[in-house]
Amino acid sequence: MDAAPLLPRFQIGAASGDQYILGVRPEDLAVSLESRPNSIPAEIYAIEPMGNEALVAVDAGDARLIARAAPTFQAPIGTHCWLTFEPGAIHLFESASQNRVGEN
Repeated sequence: MDAAPLLPRFQIGAASGDQYILGVRPEDLAVSLESRPNSIPAEIYAIEPMGNEALVAVDAGDARLIARAAPTFQAPIGTHCWLTFEPGAIHLFESASQNRVGEN
């Protein structure tokens, strides 16, 4: 996924080589067993039923992410899935300092 369209709202410097970490809270990630526009492919690592919701751990590239899902969400471990999120839900952090980047 190209993150460039998501970044204009953040106060990031133009220094060459700066690296950032994109963060999304579990409640802002939607997991689906069907591909959706602008979705991120992933693979289910674990599902933890919590009663009122299920926490779905997925591997997406080199990252392990957790998404909240309906309590009825079920799929075998290793199933391919797709993640989506609203662009306004992202948080950006400086990779070196781990400090959150402010918004414009």
